[in-house]
Amino acid sequence: MQRANHIAWTADASSKSYIVIADLEVECIIGIYPHERVTPQKLLFDVRLDLDIGEAAAVDSIGSTTDYDDIAQIVSSCAMNGRYQLVETCVTNIVD
Repeated sequence: MQRANHIAWTADASSKSYIVIADLEVECIIGIYPHERVTPQKLLFDVRLDLDIGEAAAVDSIGSTTDYDDIAQIVSSCAMNGRYQLVETCVTNIVD
């Protein structure tokens, strides 16, 4: 797994926020053609997670928030281990 090139977050007064993991590069087997089934291809993922940061902000504890590395690992593992034929299937399984 490669690291994302950019991680950003935003928040407003309602404690609603989101984080964006941009340009997460993953090499994986994906595609329908024979050569795609044997040669890894590079996929770039942009992930946006809508979050409520109220609890984390109130207790000032890393254990009460979302770990960006965990999210990046989930996306990478799902893409690398799935050996999907379609990008649509890969993305659906990541979201699930």
